[in-house]
Amino acid sequence: MPTLTLYPNADESVTMSQYGSGTGNYGRINETTQDDTNGVTTENTTGQLDLYGLPDPSQDGTINKVTVHFRARWTYTGDIVTQSYGTPQVRIGGTTYSGTGQALTVSFASYNRSWTTNPNTESAWTWQNINDLIVGLYMNAGIYGDTKNPTLGAAYCSRLYVIVDYTEPVANKLPMSLFFQGVR
Repeated sequence: MPTLTLYPNADESVTMSQYGSGTGNYGRINETTQDDTNGVTTENTTGQLDLYGLPDPSQDGTINKVTVHFRARWTYTGDIVTQSYGTPQVRIGGTTYSGTGQALTVSFASYNRSWTTNPNTESAWTWQNINDLIVGLYMNAGIYGDTKNPTLGAAYCSRLYVIVDYTEPVANKLPMSLFFQGVR
């Protein structure tokens, strides 16, 4: 099955701080090649949310699932008092839907969440839904150390993108009989 990868191309609503280089928050996390030197960060234990626009694709076919991928880590040493999480988000129809919060580790790691149906309608995804889709990440920074002298960590995201898994329409596929015509 073919896939389409979409990288953020606009900041829709951002609250996290930036590190490294790039234009806006989206320009720090939309890299096609993995590079952890640029990204967004939070030192907020209650969490912060960044939402990003995507380019409009021109594909057709049946959408099987939409997956938000992100690469993140949390800086801490010692015992964990409160865990840090990254939670992928999709906004469709004006409502933001959260994936499952994923516990971040001390090293950069890749995480993802898939939606097989549009969470706004609970129906199959359409290409218009993909054109209207806004994606993002909610991250909170955890606390480490001990309960008497806790220390606030920092959560970092260096990459975020969407993969649309779809099936091409039958009209785009040549019948097998055409491949064997003229062969003797």
